[in-house]
Amino acid sequence: MWNKSWDVNKQQEDKSRLSKQELATYDYVEMALPVITSHIGGVLKIERPLDARIDLSGTVFKNGDWQRVNLRGANLENAELLWMDLRDAQLDGVTQFAGLHLYSTNWWHAKSINKPLLDYLRTTSPCTAGKPYGPRDEMSSEQDCESSVRRLTSQLK
Repeated sequence: MWNKSWDVNKQQEDKSRLSKQELATYDYVEMALPVITSHIGGVLKIERPLDARIDLSGTVFKNGDWQRVNLRGANLENAELLWMDLRDAQLDGVTQFAGLHLYSTNWWHAKSINKPLLDYLRTTSPCTAGKPYGPRDEMSSEQDCESSVRRLTSQLK
């Protein structure tokens, strides 16, 4: 329904494209998804065994404050993270991420990341100065983008 309601030419939602039933489903998902995202984020902050694997492949998360989450062992293949705050998140243990789509998500504010994921995100979801990010529509400056990516790059092993 997101694809159906998205007006590519205007780069905005047009809910008038949805049927009455589709609109009801759309509104429910838009209400429930941030709540689910918040609960999953809370779980990802809890310490877990080093060998624990978390399958988040093919999932969608939206408008979430995932500050300080630990995504070690997470499979993010074909997942979507939309308007997420990943400040101080541990992304260095993410090794499965083919097809991962981040939209308005500040991955460059992560605490740590591995080189393959960093290279992937720099290509697919670059930090863009003046573009709103995260659940609070915060902005990053050009200097913030550059220094944050430089910080993550300097920490690579």
